[in-house]
Amino acid sequence: MLSAPLVPGGTTQSRFTALRQFALYTCDSTQGSDCSVPASYTLAFTSPANAFPGELPRPLAPELIISHWKVQTQATDIMLKVLNNQCTGGPQYQGEQDNDPSNNTDCTSGSANGQTVHAAELQIFKAAAFVTVLSNRSA
Repeated sequence: MLSAPLVPGGTTQSRFTALRQFALYTCDSTQGSDCSVPASYTLAFTSPANAFPGELPRPLAPELIISHWKVQTQATDIMLKVLNNQCTGGPQYQGEQDNDPSNNTDCTSGSANGQTVHAAELQIFKAAAFVTVLSNRSA
């Protein structure tokens, strides 16, 4: 399970820096691998290009909350590799967005956020996990 929402109070955060696409690499030290060396990891999973989709005008929190994928592998160590954030992976945010030549609105060339990524948490389970959400909110 992985989630990409932003946290309150961050001054370097933008919804466009939230994770969009990722890959998981695994290493199994019980098989003699040295998991302290990145070369010991092998690709176990590549997410869809829109694993955390964002739509115009900007990515919204419900699109960035926890999601899950099934990966069949045995590992002692996991490495998360970012493939794209919302800016670099969202084609709807690329290119000129308005007719103002004095304001570059292209997400990848007009923003310093192209190389910044935020992910909230990564949870790995040995077996299938089941979660029941209870709400005590009154209507």
